[in-house]
Amino acid sequence: MAIIPFPVVGNWRITTVFNDTVDDPNYDHATITINPDGTFLVLEDGTPITGRWVQIAGMLMFKVLNIDSEPDTSINLVYCGNWSGTTINGIVSNCSGFDYWNGVFTMHLIL
Repeated sequence: MAIIPFPVVGNWRITTVFNDTVDDPNYDHATITINPDGTFLVLEDGTPITGRWVQIAGMLMFKVLNIDSEPDTSINLVYCGNWSGTTINGIVSNCSGFDYWNGVFTMHLIL
């Protein structure tokens, strides 16, 4: 039986819960377009967010490289998750030592 890789390329609805504070988490919703060339684009409130992604086995990892066409040198966001069906669930970290911009995310393929 052949294993068919899950098609990551396409449009996804992503919800991220950032743990800004224990009492008041920050929920963020957006549409992410994952392109076949290893890049992605999020238009959040008209602001373009771009970066690179890689798919390894059942895992998807992507890193924010630019926010509003400026290199992202401050928050350094990295997302990593695994998928089941048309859903990807995982964690997000700023990888910069800040206590904020860490959390969890879920993505649903827009069919």
